Order: sequence, then C-alpha cells, then structure tokens
Amino acid sequence: MYYIPDRMYTVGVPAPRTAPEPSRDGRSAELRGTARARLLDAALLELYEIGYGRASLEGIAKRAGVTKGALYWSFKDKQDLFRALVDERIDTPARSLMQLTETAPSEVATAPLISGGVADLIRQQPELLMLVFEHWALAARDPELRAGYNERQSGLRAALARALEARHAATGVPLTYPAERLDGGSRRARRRTR
Repeated sequence: MYYIPDRMYTVGVPAPRTAPEPSRDGRSAELRGTARARLLDAALLELYEIGYGRASLEGIAKRAGVTKGALYWSFKDKQDLFRALVDERIDTPARSLMQLTETAPSEVATAPLISGGVADLIRQQPELLMLVFEHWALAARDPELRAGYNERQSGLRAALARALEARHAATGVPLTYPAERLDGGSRRARRRTR
C-alpha cells in the first residue's frame, strides 16, 4: 500500500476475502470459492516451470487441487486461462500503477511509488517475468494469439499515454517524448504483423 495525503493507493494487492460459508459439497470451508485463484496460481507455476507448450490443463488442475470440471467451469480452454492470467496478474496491476500516475495530486512524486509498485509485484511473484516473455514469444509465433497480443499492447500503451498526459497537465512538467506517439507505434506494429 502506498499512502498519499488524503488518498490511499493499493497496487497489486488482492481485496480481502470474506469468511467462506460452510460447505455442503464436501470441500473444506477454507477452499470454497478459491478455485479460480488457485488455478491461476497453479497455471503461473506450470508456465514458469515447463512453459505454455508443455503445460496441460490436467496438470494445472492437479496442482491447484481441483477437478478438470472445476477448471472448465472457470476457463474455456488453455488460451482462456492464459489470457486471464496475463490480465489479472500483469495488466490489472499495471493499469493500477498507470491510474496512480494519472490521478495523483501534482505535489506527490509518483516515480518512487511506481517503481516501488513494480518492484513489489516482481518481488512477490517473480514468475511474472517469465509470463511476460512467454506471452510475447507465443504471440510472435501464433497469428491467432498475435492479434490479441497486439490489441492488449495497444490498450496498455494508450492507457500509459493518457496517464502521462494527465500527469503532465497536473504538474506542468514537459514531456520529453510525445505521449500520443506511444500508441502510434503500436498501430504501425499491427500493420506489419498482418
């Protein structure tokens, strides 16, 4: 958590869970309602240890301590699980950091907060670095994944450009690189990969 006068920012920290209700289906109370999170944790470790190509839904379900049926309840297929992992473990915290940049008062230095947030995220889940590279490598090889990857990257660049422009407007500090060019580069890259 990062405290800023009159505001509190939380980056990459899951919301507190409420106590689970007693289960009638044989699952222990502490496991009830946690299948999705456990599947994402297991998938991240599988990807880190053996890569996307060798990771299997059966292995991920086994590692998470759930049935394949529970896995398919939460995710359509391996690509859907992988997309959710990227979105929830990388993109959501990244967007939170961008929002902090965009909305922090001008008198607050955001650079230490952003770098601290990124460092904390990687320190807490070093496997995320492998996920970033795995996602890039898969998109480079698979045209179906490439379109989604390019769209994701474009969205992140656009969010970053908005955050930088808002920060510039709030602080008056000139940008050394035009924020609108961040998203323009992604459009050129998409054209080249089609």
